Amino acid sequence: MKFVTAFLSLSLVLSLAPSAPLDAQVPAADSSRPAFTSASITLNTTGEAARGRMNFEPGGRFSASNVTLRQLLETAYRRHAFDRREISGGPSWIDTDRFDVVGIAPSEHVVDSDGALRQTWMMLRTLLVDNLKLTVRYENKGQPVYALVVANMNGQLGPGLSRSGVDCADVMAKLIRGERPAGDPQCGFGPYPRRLVARAIAMPDLASYLSMLVKQPVLDQTGLTGNFDLEVEGVEVVQPGPPGPSTRSSDTTRSIIETLPEQLGLKLVRTAGSVEVVVIDHVEKPEQK
Repeated sequence: MKFVTAFLSLSLVLSLAPSAPLDAQVPAADSSRPAFTSASITLNTTGEAARGRMNFEPGGRFSASNVTLRQLLETAYRRHAFDRREISGGPSWIDTDRFDVVGIAPSEHVVDSDGALRQTWMMLRTLLVDNLKLTVRYENKGQPVYALVVANMNGQLGPGLSRSGVDCADVMAKLIRGERPAGDPQCGFGPYPRRLVARAIAMPDLASYLSMLVKQPVLDQTGLTGNFDLEVEGVEVVQPGPPGPSTRSSDTTRSIIETLPEQLGLKLVRTAGSVEVVVIDHVEKPEQK
């Protein structure tokens, strides 16, 4: 089965866990923040309509081509692999102008235990602050949300959810180096018709992914830690990009909200909540060379 390796792609999914004081000003980068040893950001003037790409490459190299500033910000300020913070404010060109970025880290990419590249994301944040004079702040926006919780009072999980033995940090480190991990272990979500399949994902990842399916923010309130494998049958999953093959047919098309309790032992509960938003106070275009 071929899985979406979202850790290395532009997966744009909401997440809600706060990570900074509300209305806190984020100042210019300083020596305590990770930074590329060399980096550049330039306007892409090719006029290409193709979707941009971001790559994390061997030797600590990060590159992006033909991407918008919003896409760069969504990566730089994410908290986990499937996180997509809402970006508010800023000039209109953050969605229209396209950029090319190259950054070289002091050493190989640091891969966290969940397979995330947080240090490299922070280096990208530092690059944007230094080169575009970027200043942002965090705000909370109240709105209806879903809470992802354990459905059973005794804490028992469903038959489609189990602890994962895959070391995503090792898998992602090998993939970045261009190696094929032994046994071909997978991390991430698999796009299959009428089926949601994932390997070695944490609950915040699942909550962010579910937010795309229910078209409303989802908060992880399961209290479950570590990585999990899951498979949910009989749901129509719409994923960006080309669909993957299905190993077998699944004829039912019940909603994800209906199927979660019986298959995963989790459920979505409507509640009032708030979404942390990254607000752009100031940003400047890079000088065109």
